[in-house]
Amino acid sequence: MPIKNQPSTADKWHSAIEAITESMSIISKDGIVLEINSAGCKALGLNRIDIIGKKCCELFHDQNPARPECPCERSLRTKAKETFEFLIDGKFSQVTVYPIPDEKGEVRELLHEIKDISERKMAEMALSESEYFFKESQRAAFIGSYKTDFVTGVWESSEVLNQIFGIDPDYSRSVQSWLEIVHPGDREMMDRYLREEVIAKRQPFNREYRIVRKSDGGIRWVHGLGEVTFDSEGIILSLYGTIQDITARKHTEEALKSSETRFRTMFSQAPIGIELFNSQGLLIDANKACLEMFGVNHFQQVKGFKLFEDPNVPADAKKRLLLGESVRFETLFDFELIKKLALYATTKSGQCYLECFITRWDVGFEDQNGYLVHVSNITERKKAENALKSLVQQKEFLMKELQHRVKNNLNLVKDFLSLETSKISEEKSRRVLEEAQDRIHSVASVYDQLYKSDDFGSVDLQLYIQHLADSLFKTYAFDTDRIRLSASLQGVRLNHERAIILGLILNELLTNCLKYAFPDGKKGIIGVDLKETEDMVILVITDDGIGLPKGLNVETPDSFGLLVVKMLTAQLSGTVEIAGGNGTVIKIAFSK
Repeated sequence: MPIKNQPSTADKWHSAIEAITESMSIISKDGIVLEINSAGCKALGLNRIDIIGKKCCELFHDQNPARPECPCERSLRTKAKETFEFLIDGKFSQVTVYPIPDEKGEVRELLHEIKDISERKMAEMALSESEYFFKESQRAAFIGSYKTDFVTGVWESSEVLNQIFGIDPDYSRSVQSWLEIVHPGDREMMDRYLREEVIAKRQPFNREYRIVRKSDGGIRWVHGLGEVTFDSEGIILSLYGTIQDITARKHTEEALKSSETRFRTMFSQAPIGIELFNSQGLLIDANKACLEMFGVNHFQQVKGFKLFEDPNVPADAKKRLLLGESVRFETLFDFELIKKLALYATTKSGQCYLECFITRWDVGFEDQNGYLVHVSNITERKKAENALKSLVQQKEFLMKELQHRVKNNLNLVKDFLSLETSKISEEKSRRVLEEAQDRIHSVASVYDQLYKSDDFGSVDLQLYIQHLADSLFKTYAFDTDRIRLSASLQGVRLNHERAIILGLILNELLTNCLKYAFPDGKKGIIGVDLKETEDMVILVITDDGIGLPKGLNVETPDSFGLLVVKMLTAQLSGTVEIAGGNGTVIKIAFSK
């Protein structure tokens, strides 16, 4: 009976897995295609309905009847796996046919696999034209190459083949040493194959076998290919070709041959919920984790449940599924709604958060597609996310409140100093207190910027410097027609500790310019330039005033303001450059 009417669970699982990667089909003893996956349809460029029921030789080989060398015909005769390679549309493909026996051991149907081997064949063709080891291409495909000289009894190997075999350049390379690398279970077979098939019958070397790596004892599957050369008297001269590590492919083949019990165990013991729906959206299977998640005691209680009538699946997700798309979504699953609508009996109550992934897949029967659903309970994760979000909001509020209070306290100290300054008549003392107020204001401005910003960890220097400069101009009540500010500021950000230090430096330098650079009503311009390079921040203060005092030693200044600037710059691990002449230029540079 055709597989599409009475599928086994193993057939369904095999089809679901292989539909993603390889072209797979089920073929009857008469060569009729009974089933084919989506990859096979894509490879043939046909719809599934146009393939089922057709002769495989017409579809795959454009031949009718089948040729004797057809792997399907050979597999029916030998009752064993058969392979065949062919070239079509410039691509090499390998057909592998696995017989599917019935209870009596007779071939019931054939599992037909097509794999693109163009990359491997191109490597073989290149090797047949040259003995040069294509190291880079070999490394990319993990294909090693070799050449055996039967006159000397020694073989050479490429770097990649050394890695596959687990040998170093000093390894003795003889036919016997190659056999020692071959797995003990395959050694006699490979020795006989080399002597009786390759050498005696002059056949190309083409065999899959196991090896035991010399370096770590690891067992690997390899596929050896090679061409033999003989002299005019028929004496063998050399064998050269490639060896590819096919361990991953062999594991896949072994997975295909695994029993129905193994797949059922994997399905039932999976830690996440898994549901299988048929093409009409009716539930046909669910694993243990899924039943426990939804509070269901027996699968029969939910068998036939309708996916597209589930109120917990968003309407948009249902539309996308009908369009053939896969969907992933989070939903607040309501058990009370399930009970109210009497959809199925559940022992659960309340609500929980679920993460669902639904995709279409070929379930291997009824000539239709079905739906595979993965479900995870993410309630605890959602609780943790909400708790973390609440903590972040609390932290943001506390940080803003702290910055606001620090700013207010600093302004309060500044106001106290201002009151005390108004009581002092002695000019020098008044100046000291006024400068102290300016420094406190520069620090308070940082916290004001932090309070107004969404970024609590850094300060926008462009806004901060502009605000500080404007404040100092207002403090000293200069006529802006006489002394103008020229600012060129990039959008640089610093953490608040370094921004405070830079603000104090700027406060000292701008104060000095405003107080001393333009005496006796002299007009001029004060320039502030801020920029950043790849790894540095550079602040340049300039004025076109009277310049530096005569005799000032810029390396060891006796000016308190410049001493403060040097001390603060050192805290930034930066440098200070001071130049006089027509005005003054002071450059502060430090790493970000």
